[in-house]
Amino acid sequence: MRQSVSLGEVAEIVRGVTFKPGDVGLPTEQGNIACFRTKNVQAEIDLSDVWGIPRRFVKRSDQIVRAGDILVSTANSWNLVGKCSWVPKLSWDATIGGFISILRANPSVVEPRFLYHWFSVPSTQADVRKCARQTTNIANLSVEQCLALNMPLPPLDEQRRIAAILDQADALRRKRRESLDSFANLLKSLFRELEKKCQNEVSFAEAVYFQEGPGIRNWQFRDEGTKLVNVKNVVNGRLDVSNSSRFLDPAEVRQRYSHFLLDAGDFVMASSGVTWGKIAEVSKSDLPLCLNTSMIRIRPNSKEFEAEYIRAFIEFGTFRRQIERLITGSAQPNFGPFHLRQVVIPQPSIRNQELFVASVLSVRSQMDVCNEQTRYLDQLYRMLQSRFFCAAPEIESRIRAAAE
Repeated sequence: MRQSVSLGEVAEIVRGVTFKPGDVGLPTEQGNIACFRTKNVQAEIDLSDVWGIPRRFVKRSDQIVRAGDILVSTANSWNLVGKCSWVPKLSWDATIGGFISILRANPSVVEPRFLYHWFSVPSTQADVRKCARQTTNIANLSVEQCLALNMPLPPLDEQRRIAAILDQADALRRKRRESLDSFANLLKSLFRELEKKCQNEVSFAEAVYFQEGPGIRNWQFRDEGTKLVNVKNVVNGRLDVSNSSRFLDPAEVRQRYSHFLLDAGDFVMASSGVTWGKIAEVSKSDLPLCLNTSMIRIRPNSKEFEAEYIRAFIEFGTFRRQIERLITGSAQPNFGPFHLRQVVIPQPSIRNQELFVASVLSVRSQMDVCNEQTRYLDQLYRMLQSRFFCAAPEIESRIRAAAE
C-alpha cells in the first residue's frame, strides 16, 4: 500500500452555510437547527454556546454534522484558521456556519481518529495555514489546496493502533484539564461564600494600586536584556517568562522605565484583546521584569485587603461584568486606569479574607501540581504525534519500531 496520499483521496471538506445575524435564534425554537461557529472550535468542542438558525438554510444533507466529523475553522483571523475539533455523538441536529467546514473521513480508507490526530499535529497545522490567503482582515482557507496536502497512510489496522495510543495520551491530559476546571470551580465557590459575608464595598482605586504599562514601540525591542511581560506569559493562571521574546536595553530601562520594573508579589493583568482579564503573580525568580504595553500591575493599596482576595475578585467576582459594561461598544476590548477607577469591590472583614486566602493557597498548590502534570502530558502527546506522523518514507519503520 502507498505510504502517503493526498488528503482529498481519503476525506472530503463540506463548506458551512451562510445566514444573516438577524436569523440567529435559540436551537430549541421551532424550525431552528443548532449551528456551530468558529467560537465552538476549541481543543475540545465547545457545546456551551451554540447558536440556532432556521433549518431552511441547510441546503444539503451532508451539511448536517455527524459524530466522527472534524470541524475546521476555514475563515477568520490567521491564528484561528486550521483549528479543529472532534465531533462527539450529539443529542440534537447541528450544522456549521460559513466560517467553518466539516472534514469528513472515508472510513473504508482512513480511520477518522487517525485523521484527526494527524490534522492537529503542529506541522500539519502550519501547512494548512499556508493554504490560506488574506483578504482584508479575514484569512480564508483554500479548500482545494488543503485537500492537496500529503498525509501518511499506513494500513487500517496500523492506523487504528496509532489512533488508540494517541487517544490514551489525549485522554490523560484531558482528565488533568478536567481536574483544573474542578479546582477553578472550587475557588469560585469559596469566593461566592466569602461574598455572602460582605456587606460593604469600596472603590477599586481605594483598595488597589494599579499601574498601566508604558507605550513601548517595536523599534525599542531587543533580542536580550530586561524581559518585558506580555499576555502570552500568563499561562493557566501562572506567569511563564521562559517564552519571552521581547526585551529592553537595561540602560534604557534604568533611564526611562525603572518605575515600571515589577516586584515579587505583584500581579500582572492583561488589559487588551480577547484575553483581557488574565492575571498571574510575579515571583522572585521572574525578575528583573518590566511592565509592557496592555499590561497592568496590581497590588493591594490598603492593609484592609489581601492580594489573593483581589485576584479572586478579578477572576470570579463582578470585576469582569463591570469592565464589560464600561467598555461596551468597543470593537477591540481595551481598558485602563480610567475604567478601573469606576469599578467597586466588596470589602469582607480582614479575618474572613485571611481564612479565604488560606483555603485558596491550599487549592492553588494542588493546581500547580496538576498544571505541571498537564504540561508533561501535553509534551508526551506531541512527542507521540511527532513519532507517528513523520515523513512518509519513514512511517512504516517508525510505526514498527514503536510497536516493538
